[in-house]
Amino acid sequence: MIFTVQHETLYRYSVPVGLAQHVLRLEPRPGDCRLVARELLIEPLPTVRSSET
Repeated sequence: MIFTVQHETLYRYSVPVGLAQHVLRLEPRPGDCRLVARELLIEPLPTVRSSET
C-alpha cells in the first residue's frame, strides 16, 4: 500500500519576522513503513537551516 501525504504550514505576521525557530517531523516511525520519496519546500528561503536525522 502506498500513501501520499501532503502538509502545508502557513504563518502570517503583521510585520516581517527576523528570527523564528520551528521543528518539523513528518516521516514514518521506524518499523514496517518505508519512506520512498520526500520533498521539503520552504518559501521564502531561510537564511539558516539545519537538519537532524
